[in-house]
Amino acid sequence: MKENKRKPAKGAAPAASAGLPEDLKRRLKPFRRRIDALDDKIIALLGKRFGIVRAVGELKAQHNFPSYISDRVVEVRERNAAHGAKYGIDPDFVRMLYSLIIYQSCAEEDIIKHAHRNRAAATKKRKKNYGA
Repeated sequence: MKENKRKPAKGAAPAASAGLPEDLKRRLKPFRRRIDALDDKIIALLGKRFGIVRAVGELKAQHNFPSYISDRVVEVRERNAAHGAKYGIDPDFVRMLYSLIIYQSCAEEDIIKHAHRNRAAATKKRKKNYGA
């Protein structure tokens, strides 16, 4: 009978420990646990950051201020690129990472601004219709 060896889907990542000797898997385990714990902290910090971004979005919406402010974008990317370099992290990587974070931050702010405009329009319509 022919052995059925399934190939992973094109572009699928191999299992984290696929093909590693058991000894190496065992030795990698504590490092992986430490990395996972740090990843959890990074995600928690990003959650806090986006909470602040949403508050900024509310303020910008109230004052009809744009989400994207180029001077601030450059400042954030460059400050963090320099800070990352102190830890041995490639500044170009940090710039790319912060470009993604800033892109998502602006998208979140735009959603808030859109909701704010819709609420304002609905309030105006109610006042017009009911004389409030």
